[in-house]
Amino acid sequence: MVNGLPLVDVRIGHSDAHREQCERNLDPVPPDIQVKALLDTGASITVMDADIVRRLRLRDRGVCRVRGFDGSLHADPASREYLNYDISLTIPDASGTFVVRIGDLQSVGVPMGCDDYQVLLGLDVLSRCTVTLRFAEGEFDIVSAA
Repeated sequence: MVNGLPLVDVRIGHSDAHREQCERNLDPVPPDIQVKALLDTGASITVMDADIVRRLRLRDRGVCRVRGFDGSLHADPASREYLNYDISLTIPDASGTFVVRIGDLQSVGVPMGCDDYQVLLGLDVLSRCTVTLRFAEGEFDIVSAA
């Protein structure tokens, strides 16, 4: 944990479908990037900073209506529309072995403006693993659900 927040390194990249298209066309496959993610058990979907979208040159897949997250400190009950992107997401353990790898995941891109993390990992990802939070000890574990 960092400053009491459950943060984990994740790798974000283009979706497997996009990678396959690049390989068929003999185009280079864009490399993944590693960023910090906050485990957010209150979020149903994963949200990434708009800077990740820019760095990976992701193409949007339309809009996604999101309720409650707008980057501010208050929860707005009205839903808003944000651009949606197809990505791959990997959570490696300390040795680099995949705990979770999702090849085709939809994620919303928003300007988060946070220095500590660039991704909020929602239940769409967290439901695919077992997370044990020990806030009193300042520790957590993530293991594969399989």
